[in-house]
Amino acid sequence: MLTPFVAFILLATPPATLPGFHRSAWFDEQVREEWLADGVRVVVNAPAKYDPARPTRLVIYATPNGNTIEQTLGSTTPAGTDWHFNIQHVAAQVRRLREVSLVQ
Repeated sequence: MLTPFVAFILLATPPATLPGFHRSAWFDEQVREEWLADGVRVVVNAPAKYDPARPTRLVIYATPNGNTIEQTLGSTTPAGTDWHFNIQHVAAQVRRLREVSLVQ
């Protein structure tokens, strides 16, 4: 079985939605989803204010052990939520990395 993966673009500034991306409903980000050959799903997440002229860090993360992208990204976990949503929180980690590593 092929493993889906997610990529995050870390550094950015001016407002421009990248081609093929849409604004996230929950965070100040833009997202693009692609399906590749053999059912591989790729989700790319970038800051809403992405500047391609500035340095960019790319984080590529493959989901472990058959977890879904959503489970690996993480979420709040009210009672009864599948425990897989509370094991990685990759999205929160990358958001924090963006906060502390922005190039001024």
